[in-house]
Amino acid sequence: AATALSAGTATTITVSTQPSTSATNGVALAAQPVVHVTDGLNPVAGAIVTATAPGASVVNATATTNASGDATFTGLTLLGLAGSYQLKFSANALLPVPAGVTTSLGVGGATHLGITTEPSTTAQSGAALGTQPVVRVLDAGGALVTAGGPFTVTASVLSGTAVIANATATSASGIATFSGLSISALAGGYRLVFTASGLAPDTAVAATVVSAGAAAMLGVITAPSVTAITDSVWAQQPVVGVFDQAGNAVAASGVSVTTGVAAGSPTFTGTTTALTDGLGHATFSGLAMRPAGSYTLRFTAPSLTAVDAPDSIVVATPLANNVPTTVTGGVISTQTLVIRVLPGDTLLRVVLDTLPGTSGDADLYVRFGDAANVAQDIHDCFPNLSGSNEVCTFTTASGTLRPGLWYISVYAFFAFANVTLTVTRQ
Repeated sequence: AATALSAGTATTITVSTQPSTSATNGVALAAQPVVHVTDGLNPVAGAIVTATAPGASVVNATATTNASGDATFTGLTLLGLAGSYQLKFSANALLPVPAGVTTSLGVGGATHLGITTEPSTTAQSGAALGTQPVVRVLDAGGALVTAGGPFTVTASVLSGTAVIANATATSASGIATFSGLSISALAGGYRLVFTASGLAPDTAVAATVVSAGAAAMLGVITAPSVTAITDSVWAQQPVVGVFDQAGNAVAASGVSVTTGVAAGSPTFTGTTTALTDGLGHATFSGLAMRPAGSYTLRFTAPSLTAVDAPDSIVVATPLANNVPTTVTGGVISTQTLVIRVLPGDTLLRVVLDTLPGTSGDADLYVRFGDAANVAQDIHDCFPNLSGSNEVCTFTTASGTLRPGLWYISVYAFFAFANVTLTVTRQ
């Protein structure tokens, strides 16, 4: 009987169809190579042939031989810098066999961005980075793309909240060079990421650590009291600090900070001007004011943005016990007065009454420890009657009376005149 012979181990590789002599970076070669593998005489099927190109990357770099011993590549693509490359083919343990031609690789279309000059790793908030980033437009193989565009490259932060000034740069011959880029943010680390329409982004290798910038504004560290008595020192004295534009505390000493009001012209006593210490804090002391009213405190300093206290301060007139006081008010105005209930007192009675010729509608509000909030309907007593005859009564027997300051507010639902307010404590 005849002896059936099969192909032996691959020993010979030849390139039967040469690859393209020119190609575009990232684009499949127009002429795909075919490699023939034999054992010296017979074609070898099932051999895996691998293509390499020293200095470049090869995509779709393998093909398997058919029964005829031919490995036909499909979609083989070169990725690399523009230049000349020679493909080599190997199978099993055989030495690579070079193609009979070299392939001249040209620059492909723009696919992504690449940072060539990394931004500074440290910066002051709001100040231009010492090292400005430079970003290139690249093709799939990392080659600079000078054609097409220009591209607008935009810088932002990978995470967190920050304001980027001079955040865009336009590419010239494929290179976008930033100028004056700065990060305004709370102190911390921020990684910059660079994007352009239609291109894959690139992110800085390291974060830029932002520290406090130049002094730009004032901020309230300790808010003043929200209620006070005329000419009496406030229980809570304000502390004001110096901050940069992003809200970072700035240790600026010797800054002169002055207390005033956003509207009105009250008279202050106490230390109305204070110098900041080594932490950038201005601490006020002994502040008091008159006349009675509601004021928004405003703190100012040369060359810095002023700041208002977060809440108004209601300055109340102290009331004498059981002595009628005549009150008059324009529409939606509020007058606030105060009386101190002593330990041992068992009764507090607040009476709003009319005199001959009374007009309008005055509403009575009473609250312990703080002025009533008319807008938010916060109070301990609000009779809510038509006209200006209203009474609030508190007793120890009912558990409604406590020693301390009680604030009495008279609100003008309609403008009123010739109304008396009498407060009795005993």
